[in-house]
Amino acid sequence: MGDNVDIGNSDQEEGPDYSLLPSVAWVKILSNLSLGDRYNASQTCHALFDTFNHPSLWHTMRFDILGNASCWTFNWWTGREDEEQENSVPEKYISMVTKFGRFFQNLTISVSGFLHSDFGRWNDILSEIAKQCRLEKLTLAVGNLTTRTHLDGKGPEKKNVIALVDLVRNAFRMKSFQLLSWPIYPSTMDDPDANIFQALKENPKLKDLEELSLFWCEQSYWSERTPLLLSPEKTLGIIEHFKSLTSLSLRSPMLDESIFQELCSVNRNAKLQLLRIFLNYNKHLENFAVPEISSRTWEQLLKCNPGVCVELTVMSRVPTEELANILKPGCPLTKLKLSKYARCDEYLISWLCDKYYSTLRLFECFADVEGADHVLVRLVSEAKHLQNFVFLSTLNYTTAIEIAKVRGKHWKSLVFGYFSYEDKVNEIYGEDEVVSRNENGEYVLVAIEKFHRRELNPDEEETRRLYLCEEMSKILGYTWTNF
Repeated sequence: MGDNVDIGNSDQEEGPDYSLLPSVAWVKILSNLSLGDRYNASQTCHALFDTFNHPSLWHTMRFDILGNASCWTFNWWTGREDEEQENSVPEKYISMVTKFGRFFQNLTISVSGFLHSDFGRWNDILSEIAKQCRLEKLTLAVGNLTTRTHLDGKGPEKKNVIALVDLVRNAFRMKSFQLLSWPIYPSTMDDPDANIFQALKENPKLKDLEELSLFWCEQSYWSERTPLLLSPEKTLGIIEHFKSLTSLSLRSPMLDESIFQELCSVNRNAKLQLLRIFLNYNKHLENFAVPEISSRTWEQLLKCNPGVCVELTVMSRVPTEELANILKPGCPLTKLKLSKYARCDEYLISWLCDKYYSTLRLFECFADVEGADHVLVRLVSEAKHLQNFVFLSTLNYTTAIEIAKVRGKHWKSLVFGYFSYEDKVNEIYGEDEVVSRNENGEYVLVAIEKFHRRELNPDEEETRRLYLCEEMSKILGYTWTNF
């Protein structure tokens, strides 16, 4: 970096000469900064400005674009037509794409809202860059998930869609494609220029695609319950086309037995390593029922794809007997994630203990659960491979300590939400007891005793909280804090 770095004057104590660092070191340093911080650093000297323009710093890029707030032009609340809202594409995005777009390799584009207003110059630049950049991974989250209600509103502007489809149509080395959301309208499905699924299949250079995710959702709270999705038949056509897939993520309405049969086919070029399923369930709609996958089908999948991992995310309240349609004994379930509004109870956790104690590695529960402390301890005790445990409902502090002790320092992740610090009165007294003896041998009314045991003074609660932190730190081998 030489003369470009001011390392101080003669009145200051001499320190290390950072100007001697090779450029590769500065690239590594800047790669750990946010884009804004990288830009600020680039304004300090010519050398850092040159480093800011290094191609490797632009391999991964994300653009968040504000679309239209609504697909409706008529406001039922005001009784009149809404003014057209302009889409918002920051000028800095256009500048970055123009200057550095050819370096993009891992690109994420997220468009919130709807796309019925023309994005203008952004579309032209994006289409041009699609012909230049060497994308290896592309993630698109385009608008809201489409429902049948949206079809009555304004559809997406064709230019906006085609500019994004061109990224797929012109890709030539892409190995990973994630489509988190996409406008499923007649105009985008019937028009070959705007049909992203057709473009995906018609690009011969994508035949060796390894990772495919269609409408997968990472959120832990909520997603559209009954979105418009690809049918199992259309999904099968895509999977048949890409025979080198090692990772596949889908929503449950897109699945049926034929897709599993294809994944077991001897004509495939690679073994599937990961299958992720996001469960959309609505008891009133037949196409949103939990698909029936037989235990024999799961066993065949495991036989043809040794070591395959199955991850299931449950978004809404699904009865355990419905879950059993897809979670058969032969399913190699390695991860179960229960979202905020999913159903989780003592029976479900016991069912997991009985069925998947030999395969389960990750358990994440964001739902509200009551009275499941003892079965949670049983789950982590019997599921010998379980090393990742997330439980954000209320848990007794002594139960958290018991769970931590099962794996000790071998937990990869152990996350709790809320703690109760009262005594476990339900374990001391039975549910049907009216009068019983306490620890001192005195006869007490059980209901009154339970009430008083649940009332802790602040000092006692603080003492137990500190005890929890101290014990968890000893067990886990690092300073643990209850946030």
